[in-house]
Amino acid sequence: MLLTAARLMENRYNERLRELGLTHASMRILAALDQLGRKTQAGLAKNLRLQPQTLGSTLTRMEGQGLVLRESDAADGRTILVSMSPRGKEAFARAAGLEAELEAEAGIGVEGLRESLTELVDTLGAQRWDTEGLPEHSATA
Repeated sequence: MLLTAARLMENRYNERLRELGLTHASMRILAALDQLGRKTQAGLAKNLRLQPQTLGSTLTRMEGQGLVLRESDAADGRTILVSMSPRGKEAFARAAGLEAELEAEAGIGVEGLRESLTELVDTLGAQRWDTEGLPEHSATA
């Protein structure tokens, strides 16, 4: 049931991102740009642990959507700098609240779910492994 619930939440999250014109990949890029600011394309790829070619094709799509700007560095014309466009900032701001919205729609809170899952792991772990004498919640530490 946990796997099914996770897949359903992920599917709903992806649907909501699509409504905003975003994908999971574009959201990751916007989140990195929000955190890092203007970055070289190579530096962004390294930060995201992506191959530069993979990032390049996604950035081309995002640039076409008006979500990012790619400009040559004035100091070194060979270097491409990537930044969020105003439209990208707006889309990221709207998408940033999606997780909380989905939790509210589902009627669950992350903390309550985390506590329930911790209890489940502790109970099942105690049955599988001899956890006697170990501190409480050691299975999740």
